[in-house]
Amino acid sequence: MMTCRHLRRTLEDVVKKPELLVGREEEVKALRKAVAQLHGIPFHHHDDKRTLVIGGRNAAMLAKVSGEYRVIGAEGIHELVNCVVSETFTHAIVWPEQNWWLELGSASMKMAEKACRMLKFWNSFLEVSLMPPLSEDSHVTVWNKLERAYLSENSKFFRGKELLRESEVTCPRGIDVNKNGVLTDAGAGRIWRCLEKLGAVATSPQDVRVVVARRAASPKKTVSSVVTVPRPEQWSLDLVERQRDRRENRHRRPSRYERD
Repeated sequence: MMTCRHLRRTLEDVVKKPELLVGREEEVKALRKAVAQLHGIPFHHHDDKRTLVIGGRNAAMLAKVSGEYRVIGAEGIHELVNCVVSETFTHAIVWPEQNWWLELGSASMKMAEKACRMLKFWNSFLEVSLMPPLSEDSHVTVWNKLERAYLSENSKFFRGKELLRESEVTCPRGIDVNKNGVLTDAGAGRIWRCLEKLGAVATSPQDVRVVVARRAASPKKTVSSVVTVPRPEQWSLDLVERQRDRRENRHRRPSRYERD
């Protein structure tokens, strides 16, 4: 665990104020990785991919057809979203496992929104979208109630509402989903195209450069707000030197000249 409070505060500033290091991508990557190590959570980075797909089986299908970066696991969605990512990513799709919705029932909407806020807390630059539960053949009444609850939410994270509505520009309801509410390959491809139209995913590798340029042009992110942060390798070197000096001087008695 890191004990230097000044270094800890610097790393926390990287999370809370990412605009302080705009245009210094390599330093930002190293610092964000250090933040993840400090808090004991995963760090995700990819040079080419711009969208994170996080969740269960439907998230896995979506990542498969899109080729985007995936964070898939059988554990709860809160464990998966509790992570730090590099600023090469611009969008994130959160799609919990089907059973997760069913087990939590009416409380699932608040818990899902909390998961999105957690992801946003660590990665404030991400556009986070929460995908809806999809109906299964069993427990039809429960699934219909969950869909209505999702549609009634006003949170900015609930961008998948169009996927549950009959629409020519989005997926017709119940199409290309198996009896367990899991997308087929065709269904996942159609939903990805819908998400592109909704602006919920990155449509081009150029997006990240556009975002960086927009931040640099923002009046809140002036040059005077940029701080100088030492490189991580310099922190390690300084720490080793200080520890060595303490070991060498711990039992050394002062000379006669030093006492005088």
